[in-house]
Amino acid sequence: NAAGFDATWAFNRTNRLLGGFDWENIDRNLESAPKSDDYRYWLEYRNTGWDNLSGRLKYTFLQRRSDLVNTAAATSVAAYFAAYDVNNFDAYVVKLNVDWTPDPMWFVGVGATWRDIKYKDNIYGRTKDKQQNYDLTVSWGDANQLRITGIGNWGTVENNQGYLAGAYPPP
Repeated sequence: NAAGFDATWAFNRTNRLLGGFDWENIDRNLESAPKSDDYRYWLEYRNTGWDNLSGRLKYTFLQRRSDLVNTAAATSVAAYFAAYDVNNFDAYVVKLNVDWTPDPMWFVGVGATWRDIKYKDNIYGRTKDKQQNYDLTVSWGDANQLRITGIGNWGTVENNQGYLAGAYPPP
């Protein structure tokens, strides 16, 4: 099941503000998390004010809430974490894209994404992720004949986890 809406408002011919909401219900045959609901809110600004330069800036907030069913014994470490792919979390994402065409034979695109995910309800296991990605695309040539394209990207990922260290039982 899924539902959503989006809206666009144009300040003028070259500047737009977009936004929306999406809801997705995920049913799965998994005892520990039979159901999840994803709620995505987003806002984007687009500028195409120049003939050879355009840009987009987008902010997204994604919230996942799962019906987590933990059948582990309370004295077990498994009682204090959930698999990160079904875990409840809040994600904050910012994306920036700039496209430049200085000449009909040239194209340069630059993109960046910053993502921060905070997992909920875990004492142990994954608690937080941070990601940064940067992309560069450069093309030269006639798009109707031969075009040579170079693509480069760089990124970092940081996964934070909680571990049981010391005396048992857990808190």
